[in-house]
Amino acid sequence: MHNRRNFLFAIVAVWAVVYFASIFTPPLLDDADTVHAEAAREMVTGHDWVTLHIDLGFRYLEKAPLMYWAVASSFKLFGVHDWSARLPIALGVLALLLIVYRLGRRIYGEEGGFYAALALATGFGPFIFTRILIPDMAVGLWMALGFDFFLTTLEQEKPSLWLSWGMAATMALNVLTKGLIGLVFPLGAIFVFLLLTRNLRHLFKLHLISSFLVFLGIAAPWHLLAGLRNPAHGPIIMAPGPLTHDQGFFWFYFVNEHFLRFLNKRFPADYDTVPLWLFWGLMLLWLVPWTVFTPQALLQIPRKAADWRAGLNRQQQATLLFALWAVIVLVFFSFSSRQEYYVIPGAPGVALLIGGWLAYETNSTIQGPPWRWWKIASQVLTAIMGLSTGVLWSWLVLLLSNFSNRPKYYMTGGFAGLAAALLGGWLASKTISPADHPERRWGKISSLALMVLVGLPACYAAVMLAMHAQTPLSGYDIAELLKKNPEAYKLSFGHFLDLTPKALGAFKLPLLLTGLALAVGTVLNFILRRDDRAFPANVALALMMVVVLYQAHTGLVIFSPVLSSKVLADKIAPLWKPGDILEANGDYEAASTLTYYMGQQMRMLNGRDSNIWYGSIFPDAPAIFDDDKSFEQLWRGEKRVFFWTEEDKIPAYVSQAGYCQVAKWGGKLVLTNDRNLCGAR
Repeated sequence: MHNRRNFLFAIVAVWAVVYFASIFTPPLLDDADTVHAEAAREMVTGHDWVTLHIDLGFRYLEKAPLMYWAVASSFKLFGVHDWSARLPIALGVLALLLIVYRLGRRIYGEEGGFYAALALATGFGPFIFTRILIPDMAVGLWMALGFDFFLTTLEQEKPSLWLSWGMAATMALNVLTKGLIGLVFPLGAIFVFLLLTRNLRHLFKLHLISSFLVFLGIAAPWHLLAGLRNPAHGPIIMAPGPLTHDQGFFWFYFVNEHFLRFLNKRFPADYDTVPLWLFWGLMLLWLVPWTVFTPQALLQIPRKAADWRAGLNRQQQATLLFALWAVIVLVFFSFSSRQEYYVIPGAPGVALLIGGWLAYETNSTIQGPPWRWWKIASQVLTAIMGLSTGVLWSWLVLLLSNFSNRPKYYMTGGFAGLAAALLGGWLASKTISPADHPERRWGKISSLALMVLVGLPACYAAVMLAMHAQTPLSGYDIAELLKKNPEAYKLSFGHFLDLTPKALGAFKLPLLLTGLALAVGTVLNFILRRDDRAFPANVALALMMVVVLYQAHTGLVIFSPVLSSKVLADKIAPLWKPGDILEANGDYEAASTLTYYMGQQMRMLNGRDSNIWYGSIFPDAPAIFDDDKSFEQLWRGEKRVFFWTEEDKIPAYVSQAGYCQVAKWGGKLVLTNDRNLCGAR
């Protein structure tokens, strides 16, 4: 009980430092962040909790409502602020961590639950994809709670009615969170689990009829109301491909946004898809550094069909289910369009597998039976580690030489590789002994690999980049230091591929602190594990990641002018008068920050696309779309226009007619046709 209180306190403390402390900065970002926050704000101001709206009047029907209800409720309670928009996501993460701790504690003991929650709380992926208002971590939350109920039913001869209804409720809430995958993922994992264990008859013990009614009672009302309030209304103009005639909410939401998106045929195609190999690899990357223990964690999974048929014990059942949790998510999106963050709902399953193995390592005896093959294994490990570190360091030095345009470092690549090979080989030869318990042995090997292949190279790269980057002058605009790669912008964080050696000068301190944290954390982890002190070694890794995630947040704040237009909104606000016009050059998502922070409707130049497109075809949609001809007339007219545009996309007729530049920041401009504003200043 004493350990439980300490573990719970540690989990909440890590959450508070990593997640709660970061809800106040940076400003909300353009695209999904402020599109979703604006939908929640208009839910409050428009008193319509069924049909979502954006840009003060456009129906926004492609998303399930639960996250927006949560954010709108936060706005009602605390007012409209950046932190109140992010608070529901942060609280959802805390709930997920506590449920993962409970699941891990039930199956693997106190340490197992603690390690699983710690791995999830300090994983890079869960953190970075809760910087924007997307509900994917909440999908993991409902899956975790539902699987907790399901595992309990396996222990009962006659499963409880309340547990069965609880499973149905979590699936319904998941459908209201992310659509039909909220049903497909948990049902898929449970069905495959019961199929493998030859226990499909257990399904019929789960009070299917009443559970289905519970599911419908929670999930159906919103869908029915949304369908009734957003009926079909005739042919669609400007709709190539599958959409030629509007079928109303049900067709758009279920067919276009679910089935056609799955088939990568959704209209409009305003998204990209990551390669399959990268998508699978991201499941490991998003939980670094803990995924270094994944190979041995996967070995816990019952792999023989004979074992499945003979019957699994409680721990084996849960381990198999946790593995299927992640696999179902990966396999489903392997046949679909996919973004980098689509793996996030499966991350808790991987974290639980890792936490279970870490607990096994911590509680294992220091010494095991004599290992007959330890000399051969030591020599093989020495060779592999020496070769891999030599190649890695040679490649790293050469890469940094090219990146920083310093060819004099080419000669050092070979020497660095040779030195790293000798050091890696020597450390490997001293890492394992014939008397080590197998789990302790693999923990030491993994820690060595983490140190020499991740921690130290990352430290070297970060420190070298920071040292050779020139600190920009005071008052710099980060956008002026970047090189645009617009082909990458349909990916979630594609803008970060714009970074250049010159731009890295703005990130000197975060780079240095990240590098030092990675080096100190991985070295400490290795030393402590060599001394058979697994628990403090894991704490060292967690503290390392707290520092790394804080620096990642700092980097996001530095980079935020590129991703947000709040500074521009603040420049327009004191000049705004009734009757003024706000217009964006492009689609709504590109400048959605303006509408959110100013509370004004934004017209769009050549921007009838992306998320706002379907809402624009309804008869009550505001007529605020311009082509070049209509906007030129507007610009040359009597009304004052504030025009948001990227620097390199100013229309020629705007330049010819003349303009006043109101603001410039983050690679974006606000221009006005009222040139008296420039004269007044």
